Amino acid sequence: MMLTQLYEGMNRFLRTLFDENFLASAQISAGFHYPVRTQYATLHMQVRVNSGSVCRDDGRGIDIHSLIENLQGDRFRYHRDDETLRYQVTENIKVSLLAAANEYAEEHPGQDVVRHTNPLAFDLGFSSMPTIKDEGEEDATDDDPDKADVVGEYIINLQPTTATPYCEFMYEKRKKCAELFGKDASYLYPLHVSVTGFFETNKAGIQQVIGIVEEVLSEELSELRGQECVQVREVLSVNAGYVLQDLSAPSISAFAKTLSGRCQQEIGLDKIRPKNVNHISLAMGRPDPELRRKIQDIYADDPGNLKSKATFDIVVSKRIFRGSIDKMEEDGPHQFKEVFRIPTGVVANDLCITAPAVQDMFDEKPKPRTPEMCPATTEPPPKLKEAWANNEVAQAQAQRPLRRSSSST
Repeated sequence: MMLTQLYEGMNRFLRTLFDENFLASAQISAGFHYPVRTQYATLHMQVRVNSGSVCRDDGRGIDIHSLIENLQGDRFRYHRDDETLRYQVTENIKVSLLAAANEYAEEHPGQDVVRHTNPLAFDLGFSSMPTIKDEGEEDATDDDPDKADVVGEYIINLQPTTATPYCEFMYEKRKKCAELFGKDASYLYPLHVSVTGFFETNKAGIQQVIGIVEEVLSEELSELRGQECVQVREVLSVNAGYVLQDLSAPSISAFAKTLSGRCQQEIGLDKIRPKNVNHISLAMGRPDPELRRKIQDIYADDPGNLKSKATFDIVVSKRIFRGSIDKMEEDGPHQFKEVFRIPTGVVANDLCITAPAVQDMFDEKPKPRTPEMCPATTEPPPKLKEAWANNEVAQAQAQRPLRRSSSST
């Protein structure tokens, strides 16, 4: 009864926002799912309008229609708790399981329930139980032609061009904030502007994606002719706990939407979610407005007006280690392997030169991590060994067709 009332109340609320004609053709998804972070662990229903399904294929949730039908058919179904539900486990849950297993081992000294198999890998439970391995977890198989179908987790974003004054300025500010106020979840990533969400594909798939990236980026930026496609604006403090570097990048936002559509149409990859491309997260999870103001002031202090000279690169990366805010000091942030980088200013001049990967930040084999070994959280990445062509060279070769460097993958 309460769920039915909740569903009816949701529909009444939507009718206050949209007219009947819109709702008649809209795709509305409502339901519940297991949280991925403790701050989201509240009893709430998520609603999406023309924005996909609340309950995806990870097995973590159930839509409200199915839940009502299940309870109408058997109102004690969930009370009995006699079904095994399988869903993709997040890193937070893995950490909690490890803590629980360690506690059990302390209470039962004679039972071996925690086995340290690798620097960052554990087998939990009794040895007679099978080991469950996440698909694509071992990235050492990338170079094995027999395992080319192993799925990896990729993301596309904008990053400040390395070895530029603006990039170094931003990482110096980030280091200062970490020293004064500690680190938050934004330090799990290098400074970036989200272009897409994470998506999964295999090695052949990401090569196809990169080819489409080059084509779409060239089309979207062709009219700029050397002008920067990203304009850095003010530093903002948001009541939700964020400090953001506001920026405007309409051509990159259009690129993200076109890329998503073409990948779905041409290679059947329908999981690339385009982002708005409008900010860099400088801090998150900071509820204290006074603390946010201090962070905001640090980043806003730009006597050399470096933000007016900021340049950015499109970067395609593969996540090879998933960090967590709770263990970041011991394990480090997320680790990424950079597979493709292209300066947006060069594309606007019809010349594509791929920058070499930043090995210290995107090392494929995870190494023992310490804070000083994680340049993504403190120091700017090391200077690139190659410089891309300047505008004069680009203009001289304006008729040269866009093509991918052989070193891009």
